[in-house]
Amino acid sequence: MDEFVPLRETAVQWPEVLYRAPIVRAFDAGVESEVMLPGGTVLTIPAHSFVDGTGTDIDGTAYLVIRDVTKKSDLIFFYLNSNLDDQPVINHHSLMIKAYADTKPAYLKSGQQIYVRISMPADTTGKVVLHGRFDTPDDFAWEAMAGQVETASWTVNGQVHTGLEYEVPVLEWIGLGTFMSVSDAELRVSLRSPIGPEGTKVYFVFKDTFAVVELKQDSDSGIYTGMLPDGSEGDLVVIQQEDESYRFVKMHLTVDGIEKQTLDPAPMALDNIVLALNAL
Repeated sequence: MDEFVPLRETAVQWPEVLYRAPIVRAFDAGVESEVMLPGGTVLTIPAHSFVDGTGTDIDGTAYLVIRDVTKKSDLIFFYLNSNLDDQPVINHHSLMIKAYADTKPAYLKSGQQIYVRISMPADTTGKVVLHGRFDTPDDFAWEAMAGQVETASWTVNGQVHTGLEYEVPVLEWIGLGTFMSVSDAELRVSLRSPIGPEGTKVYFVFKDTFAVVELKQDSDSGIYTGMLPDGSEGDLVVIQQEDESYRFVKMHLTVDGIEKQTLDPAPMALDNIVLALNAL
């Protein structure tokens, strides 16, 4: 029913994600439905919210196919990041949602919303609804969109959950985030490596917030740069792949003002790179 297709631009492939089974949930599209996910997350789907490719209402059984982000390394494995122009966002919650009926794609009606309830501190301050966008086929970023964010409480299998509810008018990658402070520090990274930019990814993984910023290469200088809030602490990570060969390097640092680093990624087995990223 669903297959995760990576972006062509990401030369580094992640078998553990490509083969990770998605969450599949059936629901009755003709009535209001609640779809339960791990961790107490609940999706509420109003009746008659979906149509097929011809625009016809879907009634009866339909399916949601969901991939959830549970750790910072997932933002790397799924080829996402926390970039939003020069103001990164903290990813409080991120899901990929697709819908199907009779094995064919289903689409959320224009003007319709689904509602997502997540267990987290019940504080709406600064929280915005996010939608993943692709400015080009190789450039992902989160985009803020209109959507209510409210405190909520609910019960799943007799257990009471408290947290936030947010509404989304679209599927694909959606989430809840908070804008970081204005980015006024710059991280500049030069690489000593036999592998070129077509097989290179450079990230800054924040220590105390759920965020991963991808550094972009300047085509003239070859330097990878990223804008961060001043005083950002975290791990600078470089991942490279060429055919079946991988290289990796990680450095912990705090970025104040303009930070310049020159790194030399070393050969490393893919399994060990995955372990290192999962430990972030």
